[in-house]
Amino acid sequence: MGEIKIELDYNELLLLDGKISSKVKKTIDDEKMKKNIGFELDIMNKIVLDSIRTGIFSCEYVDGRSCGICEKKYDYRVYKRKAKNHNRGEKNYNDPIYYRCVKFNMGSIFVRGIWDMCFDCYEKYDVLNRIIHYIFDNDLKIEIRSSGIKTKYIKDDVRICFKCKEEMYKSEMIEISAGELKCPKCGATSTPFEVGHKYTDKFRMLLKTGEKI
Repeated sequence: MGEIKIELDYNELLLLDGKISSKVKKTIDDEKMKKNIGFELDIMNKIVLDSIRTGIFSCEYVDGRSCGICEKKYDYRVYKRKAKNHNRGEKNYNDPIYYRCVKFNMGSIFVRGIWDMCFDCYEKYDVLNRIIHYIFDNDLKIEIRSSGIKTKYIKDDVRICFKCKEEMYKSEMIEISAGELKCPKCGATSTPFEVGHKYTDKFRMLLKTGEKI
């Protein structure tokens, strides 16, 4: 039997709590956490939830083609003059309209065509300042990576040495030069474009002073 997708509201999800698979349980737990965060825009609650799980909050300006909050939709510019293959005022499907948009928690790899909201809504709802105030007011253990804003916590990734296969924290590794990190246990050194220590999803948070949490 294939998957059946049904959209439920928050109260309907709560009725299923404790009676479903771990995968659906995670969805319910996510909705509970977002409800508890309490912003009027669900996307803001999701951004905070993602930051709690990854240990990072960041904000980048990107080009986008629509906005899920306001009326901006996918569209194209129109031809200003009549020509052989088109009339004046017809849409030019080779010239899409892009808006200034914002993407939160993008990560280290830039993917074109992904954004959270347009810049107008970002400013209207004061998204950056309100989320940062929420992080500080609730003392959330999140590293803030946004220009001009100081962070209280630093994310310390766990990596696995390519040679001895032992786990180590990024802060324990010895930096030889940019991109070259030495394993503190066996001395194996990574290089920027050849062999490197393996990244993991595990991490701890450190106070910016270096004190362990």
